[in-house]
This record gives sequence, structure tokens and C-alpha cells, in this order.
Amino acid sequence: LATATKGGSSHFEAAGDTHAGIPKWWSVSVSPILAPDGSASRILSVSRDHTALFKAREQQELLNGELSHRLKNVLTLVQSIANQTLRDAGSLEEAAAAFSSRLASLGRATDVLTATSWQQAELHDVLGAGLSAVAGLLDRIRVEGPRIQLNSQAALALTLAVHELATNATKYGAFSNDTGLVTLRWRVTDENDGPHFSFLWQEMGGPLVSSPARRGFGSRMIERSLRSYFRGETVLDYAPEGVTFRIDAPLGDTGELVAG
Repeated sequence: LATATKGGSSHFEAAGDTHAGIPKWWSVSVSPILAPDGSASRILSVSRDHTALFKAREQQELLNGELSHRLKNVLTLVQSIANQTLRDAGSLEEAAAAFSSRLASLGRATDVLTATSWQQAELHDVLGAGLSAVAGLLDRIRVEGPRIQLNSQAALALTLAVHELATNATKYGAFSNDTGLVTLRWRVTDENDGPHFSFLWQEMGGPLVSSPARRGFGSRMIERSLRSYFRGETVLDYAPEGVTFRIDAPLGDTGELVAG
């Protein structure tokens, strides 16, 4: 008002409730109406409702912050994959192939999450991303379980774990011959402390299995990362008749059962 009184124009944005008490954000322009002698005889104030624009800006800032957080997490995961792949590889060529394959699996997992703004991903889609490296063998994979939504961290970790299991099955397990099968089965049960998640990867019909002499990236990632993300028990068993992997954990804030 002081600026307009002196003949200048100004603009500001501010919050203000309507007469009915509804919160709004306003874009306000204040300018003088000049008299013939050039003085400000009157003041014109125009207020435009910018509530939708203000909320859009807030949402954009929130998304930018979330994107920055997610990107840092993914880069940390990539760094961990790179370090452990190089440490376990017997040659540079072997490291390059393994690293490329793992990054491709991670990329497919992020595609699944991008569709939901990195909030959650359905378990069936997570398994599809993890099994993409053996897409030609889907007729030898049995999948059974209800619809479950997983949070972003659990989805990424499980995608990489399934990728490692499928890769190892191709090299040494059920997919290394023409007759082996893999069953993926999960369920949610009601327990005293809330819903409980049970997941099983089971190989059968492949060659006899023996426990590896040393634990590689896949085994460590499966046992440690998933145990941490699902906050429960994970067991990777090299039984002679076929590899099995289990998750037994409270569903909690890791995910939720989709009704219907």
C-alpha cells in the first residue's frame, strides 16, 4: 500500500481464508490509479486464487526431495553391487558380465517402481523383473500366491535376490538341464502380532546340489539384505535335491495384502 501510494506497483503471495473460512493461497497485485496530476488517487488490488498452483509447487518440492533420496539409495546399492562383484569375480570379463546382468535387473526393478512413483510394487511384477533373465524358461516356473504390494526397498532387494537365484539355477541348478522346475509360492497368514509373510523358492528335477565352497555376492545379498528389509528370517538351503530359499517375516510396513 505504501508503494502504491507513492505511485509504484507491487506483488506478493500470501495465505488467507475466505469469508467461509476455507484456507486459500492468493497472488495479489497492488497498483495505483493515478489522478490527472500524477498522484495516486486510488489503489487497485487484484487477488487471484493460486491455491492449486501453490499445492502443485509443494508437491513438486516433495517429489524432488523424494527423488533425491531414492537416487542416493540406488547409487549406494549400485556401489555395493560393483564392489562385491569385483571382489568375487575371477576375471575382469567375468566381473563385467555379472555386473551388467545385475544392473539390468536393477533397472527393471526401478521400471516397476517408477510406475507407482517409487511408493510400492506388486509382488508379481517384482518377480517378473527378477525372472526376466530366464524369460525363455517361464514354462518351467510355477508361481502361486495372493496379490501383495511391497515397499520400494523390499521390492528392489527381492528383485535382485530372485535374479541371483535364477542365474544360479541356470548355471548349476534346476535350469541347467532340460527337466528341472522352480516353484515360487507365498502366502499371508494372520498371527497374534499381525499379518505374516511366507515366501518359498524351491528347485526340483535338477542335478544334485552341493553347498558352495564360499559364499558369493548372491548368497550374501539374499541372506543379509532380505533379512534386513523384511525384518524376519531368511534361509538359503543347498539341499541335494534342489536349492530352496525361504522368507518368514511379519508383513508389517514391508507391504500389504491387496484385497480382492
